Order: sequence, then C-alpha cells, then structure tokens
Amino acid sequence: MTEDIRSYRKTIGALVGLLTVWLAVLAGLAFTTEGALIVGLVIGTLATATLLATVCGLVVVHRAQRVATGRGDLFLHLNGPRVEESFLERERPPLRWLRRLFGAPRTLVGDRVRIKSLVAIEATLDSTRCLDGMPFMPEMERFCGQDARVFRVVDKIYDYGGRKDFRRLKGAVLLHGLRCDGAAHDGCQAACYLIWKTAWLEPAEATSGPEVHGERHPTTPVPTSEFTPSENHEAAKKVYRCQYTNLVAASRPMLDWDIRQYVRPLLAGNLTLRAFLATMATRFFNAVQAVRGGIAYPWAQTGNKSVHRELHLVPGDVVCVRTAAQIAETLNKTGRNKGLWFDRDMLKRVGEQYVVRARVKRIISDATGEMLTMAAPCILLEGVDGSGEFMRFCAQHDYLFWREVWLARIDHAGAPSGESSPASEQRP
Repeated sequence: MTEDIRSYRKTIGALVGLLTVWLAVLAGLAFTTEGALIVGLVIGTLATATLLATVCGLVVVHRAQRVATGRGDLFLHLNGPRVEESFLERERPPLRWLRRLFGAPRTLVGDRVRIKSLVAIEATLDSTRCLDGMPFMPEMERFCGQDARVFRVVDKIYDYGGRKDFRRLKGAVLLHGLRCDGAAHDGCQAACYLIWKTAWLEPAEATSGPEVHGERHPTTPVPTSEFTPSENHEAAKKVYRCQYTNLVAASRPMLDWDIRQYVRPLLAGNLTLRAFLATMATRFFNAVQAVRGGIAYPWAQTGNKSVHRELHLVPGDVVCVRTAAQIAETLNKTGRNKGLWFDRDMLKRVGEQYVVRARVKRIISDATGEMLTMAAPCILLEGVDGSGEFMRFCAQHDYLFWREVWLARIDHAGAPSGESSPASEQRP
C-alpha cells in the first residue's frame, strides 16, 4: 500500500470513529427533552458533515487505487463523453432548457455553429483587430465560413504570465479540434486552442456542409499575414501578440470565493455531472486532509535532482508514461525537471500509452510575448491536454509538456524498450 492511500485510510478511520461518537450522542439525546432540540441539530449537522467527508474519502481511495492498478483516472473516465477523441460521437448534453434556466449561456457544448465570413468578423473588430480585448488572429482566417462544433464554453482563464490567478471571460468558446498552428507567429509550437468570441459565430443551418476539425479536415492554405510585432528596445527582441498574451486584457478580475465559477462549466456542458461530483468530493476530502495534515489527492512526489535523458522521439512514436515513482526520481525538490514543472494533472496519465504528436522547441511567452527557445525540447502527446480539474474546471485545454525522461518508448512488440532506470542517469 502506498503512502498516500495509507494517509487516506487513516483519515477515513478517524472520521468513522468520530461519526460513531456523534451517533452515540444523538442516541443519548433521544432520552432527554431539555435543550435536546438545539443540541441535536448541532450534533446532527456535525454527523452529516462527518458522513459526507467519509464518503468523499472513499471516492478518493477509489481514485488512487484505479490509477495504481492501471485502470485509468476516474475523472477522465466519468468525463469520457466530453473528451476530444469521442466528442463528435456523442449527443449534445441533455436538459438544455434546464441548464439555461439556471443561467447557462446561449451557446452550449455540442452546438453546431458556423464561423462567420472574414468580412463579418472584421466588422466586429477594433483598430487593434480585437473584440473586447480578444485578438482575431491570422491563423483563424482559414476557418471562416466553415461549420464546427462547440467543444468548450470558456467562462474563465488562468493568467499564466502575470499574477497567476483566475479571471472571468465572457462570450467565448473553443471549437472542436481548432488549434493554432503558429504560422503567423514565426512557427510557435505551443498549439494552443483558438478562442472564438460568440459574436464571430452563428447557428449552423440544417443543410450545412461538413464540419471542420482542425488538422483532421482539409483546409485552405494558411494566410501569410501576421500581426506587426513591436520592438522591445531593452531586450532588443521581437515581441509577439496573440490571444494568450492578451488574456488579461480580454478578461476581468474574479473573486476566488465565487462559487459560480465551479457551476458554470457544469451548466455549459464542459463536464458531466458524475465527473463534477467526483471532483467536488475530492476537493472536500482534500480540505479535511489539510486540517489533519495528511496527503492531498493526487500525491505529487518529488526527488532530489533534475535528471535529463534524450530518447530522440519523433512524431508517430508510441510511448508509455512512466510511473509516478519513476518520474519522481527525475525531479528536483520543487517538482521540476530542467525548469519544467511536472503538473498534478499529468498524474492522470501514468502507465498509459500515447502517440507522440510533436517535439516542441520554441513557444511564445505568455508573460513577455517573446519567443522562447527551449534548452531541452518538450514532447506533446496526441490527445493529452489539461483537463482543468485542479484549476476550477478551467477550459483552456493546453497541451501538457513532457520531458522525454518521463516517457518510455514502446517497441514493435508493445513492450517498453530496455532503457536504464532514470535514477542511474547523470545530472544534466
């Protein structure tokens, strides 16, 4: 049994003992009358909260055991109808009228829409080619006039480059499979999802043509126009502008305690009700763990040194994500490998096999707008992006960046190739 599961079970044991005490007190109050009602309500509330925490703990133990036994992450399993791979095979989320009754936006996940013509979209833009601070990028022009399916409703964004906080975004969606190819930004390889303002979309007609799905759909040539970069005279570097460098300008501050930020993604159809409940149960139990001083879920282990290794992976290679313990051996005390953070969301993927999508060597910095050249290339895996579960259901769905040392190449027989253990590698 791993250390995290032992911690969870220890907390559950304590909760069961506490629940027994509350129930015994309630049973004793049944034989008294004076002041029993008020005391009974208080004890009953405590007993209910303790029972809820116990149930949430059992959910967390189940989640941890699923990953440990190779059965996959519970959130990804429960949110299966909303993942990119199976999205188009599913019907739109049910009870749309009820969702809108509770404040869901007019455009919901699964809606089939048509991207307006370039002329119509340009009529909505200001002199900086923005609408409400959101740029319409040249990489988006080739999709004009085509049909697509709403993949996510974007109600908030995370400011990676600035204050590291969440900000409210209105009237924005992601369309299934439509990512930026960086053609107008000197080949930026981040492959971010393009953000579409709903003002740039209209309902698709019943007789509409085939839908566009990014790279899976033939498209017209990429336009050669691009934003005019400004010069950073201090650093003498080219500064780019894109949707992700403009996220702060396109959004507004949001209160951390606003409970609506958790409910909006559910109403919009970004996730299923079961996936939502599993996440909230995990959050509640993690809060109990924090009070007790236990281990939160998921357990992100760290090591003592940053270990580097090149597998020389190329697009199309099949790889297996190493175990959490093996990856921990490659991380320093802050959970990084050569500056790259191993995110908790990546723990959902341990033990799984994926196809390499790309080797990433250059991306635009959200903070400065400068092109960053990576000292060590990162790997993108097909279909592996951020689920948003641990980021308040944030719907940006950025690709997760992997170090090659966190992966094992799969040979033609379907088994990991015979590579040495990460612990035996030299420090970079």
